[in-house]
Amino acid sequence: MNRIIQVIIVISILFVGCKEEKANRHYQNAYNLEEEDKYEEAIKELDKAIELNPKFEQAYLDRAIDKSIIGDFEGAIEDLDIMIKLLPNAIEPYACRAEYKRMLEQYEDALEDVDKALELKSYTSVIQEINTNIIEDKFYNIELEYILYERACSNYMLGNYDIIDDLNYCIRKKMMLKDCFYMRGMVYIASDMKAEGCQDLNTAEKLETDYTSYLIEKYCE
Repeated sequence: MNRIIQVIIVISILFVGCKEEKANRHYQNAYNLEEEDKYEEAIKELDKAIELNPKFEQAYLDRAIDKSIIGDFEGAIEDLDIMIKLLPNAIEPYACRAEYKRMLEQYEDALEDVDKALELKSYTSVIQEINTNIIEDKFYNIELEYILYERACSNYMLGNYDIIDDLNYCIRKKMMLKDCFYMRGMVYIASDMKAEGCQDLNTAEKLETDYTSYLIEKYCE
C-alpha cells in the first residue's frame, strides 16, 4: 500500500510540474505578443496559463495590464482582485487597481487602494532595513512616485487640490512629466496662482501635451 501511495505522489508531482511548464510557455507566448502590441492575443495566452495554473500571480497582473490597454478596466480590476487574494501584501496590484478605478471614475475607491499601497510601501521599507537579503520582487513593488501620482489624480478629480507636494515629488523623479505639469498648472490656476499655473501649462505643451493649448488660450493669453 505504501508503495502504491508513493507512486501516486510521484505521478501527481510530475503532472503538476507538467502543467506549470505548459503555463509558463503560454505566459512566455503572451509576453512575446505584448512586445508586438498584440494585447488581445496575449490575453488569450494568459487565459490558458491561468487555466493551467490558477495561482499564477504574474499572469493575473499581466492580463490585468493588457485588459486595461484595450479599455477593459472592469476585467482588469477582476484580475487584480484575484491577485490580491493570492498575495495580499503585494504593492503593485493595489496601485494598478487604483488607476483602473480612477479610469472608471471611482475616485474614492481608488484612493483607498492608494492608501493601502502606501501602507505596504512603508512596510516593505522597514522589512528591507531589517533583512537586506529580502527579494523586493516578492512584494511586486512599484515606485513611490507612481502611487503618489495616482493619489494626486483621484484627489484632483474630487476637487481636492492639496496635491502640490505629490506632483512636485513626481516631477523631481521625472515621472509622467507632461501630465504632472499639466495637473499642477491647473491646481495653481484654481488657487489664483496664475503665473505659476501658466508656466506649468506652457511646460506641459512643450512636452507635447495636446490638450493644453485651449487652456493656455483661456487662462494665459
